[in-house]
Parts: sequence; structure tokens; C-alpha cells
Amino acid sequence: MTPISPRSPTAHRRLAGARALGQGRSFETWLASYVFRPLVERGHLIRFDKLDAPTRAMWDGARSRVVFVPIGVGGADFPLLAPGGRYLACECKSTDGDRFYRTEIESHQIGHLDATVKAGGGAYLALQFRTGGTSTAYLVPWRDLPWATARSAESITAADCAAWRLNGWIEGARILGGKT
Repeated sequence: MTPISPRSPTAHRRLAGARALGQGRSFETWLASYVFRPLVERGHLIRFDKLDAPTRAMWDGARSRVVFVPIGVGGADFPLLAPGGRYLACECKSTDGDRFYRTEIESHQIGHLDATVKAGGGAYLALQFRTGGTSTAYLVPWRDLPWATARSAESITAADCAAWRLNGWIEGARILGGKT
């Protein structure tokens, strides 16, 4: 068996996938630390939790260690509890492109957001655009997302989300409907 060349398309795809995963986790950490936690401390939220897909521990003989393997699908990334018992769901996505495509959201995540809105809760897409060496975050109400069809796929741009720009907890409170 020949090793994969670091210049092969497979290696590039793996590296790109690992980078994207790392950027997404970084964005989720930023949201938890600089938006959701301060909102809890100031009474705009009662609590927030990070929701991951259910996993099972398995021994990986090739790596000689235990790894966690997904065994099902989760919901949105963050379930939030607002004062008065209102349930909110927030799905987080990060992209290095000029457009974010709706197909990048898994069907079970869309189902969770749709069900939250249908039940009277609030659903949000936290979206980070990483372009030109900078990143800008947005917290867009799910039902207000201005999807546009570019060629054949629904997508949005940073300009489409400008009204919901998220620099920190103060904008988060405004978007979620709380007082700052």
C-alpha cells in the first residue's frame, strides 16, 4: 500500500475538512464565551448548553486509543432557555466563502430549527463569514433568513445578514429581543 501524498486531492480534502471543523469549533467557543455566557450573567438568558450528537466510545487499534464515534444525530448546536421559559435553538455555521449555502445545514438541524419555530420558540442561525483575513459573525432569526437562489442553490451572503451583525453580547441581547 502506498502512502497518500501530501499533495493528493484526498489529503487536501482531509486538511480542508479538519480546518473547517476547527474553525467551526472556534466559532462555537467564541459564541459561548462572549455572547451566551454574558447573556446568562446579565439575565437575558437563564442557561445555554452545547448539544453534540450522541456518541459511543470505541477502541481504535490503529491509533491505540479510545475514540468517540457518533451513533446518531443531534439537534441544533445550542439549546437556550430564556426568561419566562421560552425555548430557543441556535445552529452555528462558519464559512470561508462569499456565500453560505443552505445545503450546508444538515436536514436534522433544519428539522430542529423548524420544529422550534412551529412550537412557538425562537430559532437562530449563527453564521460566521471568514474572508480576507477577518471574520464577521451574524445571529439571524431562522424564519427571517433571506435565502436567495444563485443558479440552482439557495444561499446567503454577509451583506444579506448585515441587520443581524453580532459583535458580542449586546447585539445578541438586541437580536434575541432582550433589553441591554
